[in-house]
Amino acid sequence: MGKNHGKGRGTVKKRLLACVLALALLLGLTTGAAGAADDLFFVAVNDSIPLTIVGAKPHYAATGLYVPYTVFDAAPGGVAQAYNASEQTLVLFTRAKRLVFDIGKDQMTDENGSTSSVLTIYKSGLLYVPLAVCAGYFGLSYSMLTSQSGCPVLRFTTGSEIYDDDMFLQKAENLIAYRIQTHEQEQTPGSTQPGTRPQTPQEDEPQELVPVYLAVTNAAQMADALDTLQAKDLHAAFFLTAAELEADPLLACRILAAGHTLGLTVTEDEPDVQQALHAANDALGAVVHTKTVLALLTAEQAQTVEGFRVFTRPEGETSAQEAIQKSEAQRLLVCADELAGTLDDLDYVGASPQLLRETSPIA
Repeated sequence: MGKNHGKGRGTVKKRLLACVLALALLLGLTTGAAGAADDLFFVAVNDSIPLTIVGAKPHYAATGLYVPYTVFDAAPGGVAQAYNASEQTLVLFTRAKRLVFDIGKDQMTDENGSTSSVLTIYKSGLLYVPLAVCAGYFGLSYSMLTSQSGCPVLRFTTGSEIYDDDMFLQKAENLIAYRIQTHEQEQTPGSTQPGTRPQTPQEDEPQELVPVYLAVTNAAQMADALDTLQAKDLHAAFFLTAAELEADPLLACRILAAGHTLGLTVTEDEPDVQQALHAANDALGAVVHTKTVLALLTAEQAQTVEGFRVFTRPEGETSAQEAIQKSEAQRLLVCADELAGTLDDLDYVGASPQLLRETSPIA
């Protein structure tokens, strides 16, 4: 009997040990996945999220909220940054205003030469600046939000935003989840060992379709484009100029009624892009009683605009094959001519047309 009890106790101990090891492994895997998402900090401007920062988060100090200086890579309100590590200076500037931080002296100087004291800090070798001071000087409002996944979201607003914070966060959750997933995949080691080739998929194995975002321009061919998209049960983003909206007001109604995205654009020779976009928004508002933050512009035009979620029009024509070979942030296909052929080309190369939204991961 004693031996039998001993074996029973030994079996129980082994089972308990196995459970503990399994639990430890599960916790380790869970912590690793969560840890990847914990590295992310999102920076929003009005109704878009142009920037994701990895490995640095907002920091609350006794003197207030501090953020990495790199948040200004999102260009909120047109504010840009230039950091010189060797000279220990940081410059925040727009076309009209400028702040120069002398980090070693804890001072900042504006464009008029006025100097005041300011404290900057370093965390893990990265420069942090006082958010209230920087945002306030350039007339920016800001909110610190938290996504459903627990990631911090710094939202700058300039007065041109459409959504309040709650609605913005709700609309942005899909993009945030996508960026978290992408980051976690990048952090997770692949099954392929170094020095070995990945296994070639079998011919009958289905291949993953490549997402490509569609932008339709040229009002003259939009009616046909709408019919083509309806026949294929697809959606796209349509971009109209002020003149096109005024010439055919019902076109905008039809685009929105069919569930497509509606944005604004201007001619390539437009001298005042900002004013032209506002005029187009006014024309849109007069028809559908709503406005949009989406704009399709050339790279040069984009430099002159603020208050809009700008998608950069690719230079020259881009084929379907060229589009799928680009990074996802560059997979924007602009169609100004017959759309049916473009959709056939996308299908042939294994692309999946996606609806372009304000939160789409497109530059």
